Amino acid sequence: MCSTSLVVLTHPEDDHLVGLVEVLGRYKVGQVLEPGFEQDTSAYEEWLRLIDEKDIERTIAKAGQQIELGNGIRIEVLHPQEEFLEGTDSDTNNNSVVLRLVWKEVSFLLTGDIYEEAERQILYQGHKLNSTVLKVAHHGSATSTSSHFLAAVDPQVAVICVGKDNPFGHPSDEVLARLSGVKVYRTDEKGTVTFTTDGQRLWVEIEQ
Repeated sequence: MCSTSLVVLTHPEDDHLVGLVEVLGRYKVGQVLEPGFEQDTSAYEEWLRLIDEKDIERTIAKAGQQIELGNGIRIEVLHPQEEFLEGTDSDTNNNSVVLRLVWKEVSFLLTGDIYEEAERQILYQGHKLNSTVLKVAHHGSATSTSSHFLAAVDPQVAVICVGKDNPFGHPSDEVLARLSGVKVYRTDEKGTVTFTTDGQRLWVEIEQ
């Protein structure tokens, strides 16, 4: 059986969770990182069952944690905070795990499905956000990627993970306009987007 050391569940909505349940079922996983924001769904129940059955280390992500991956590569946890955001337009999305992956001069900001409410909280906490690559939040929805947040990240490259001809109209024209001047890769147009780095340089491969 193939193995992987760490699997990250950004938040327990089915479009982010169901595929990872398959990963837990098929692969030997050493550790999962998740927000601990529980969801009363069959997919989340199966997620928890597999973690227990396979004795996988379950870590609840909180801002301020750091995970060392070796060779100077580290993951910085920027969100969620100790106290979950409540009363927002989508508490599940707004308590997504947000990570900054750093190796030498290259960094990736991975934003889950956070909305502008979570972006404001992250900005307020004063975390270093400047990153080479931004994984645009919430599939490019207008709920996210506010101008203040984008200015703090100041990415060279952005990637939008979005389904082709999706019924939600993602990514929004508003977000695309804010990203003008940034090299943008969209999975609905380019297929799988693969980033490779040696900590100094960045290479991008696209499927089509």
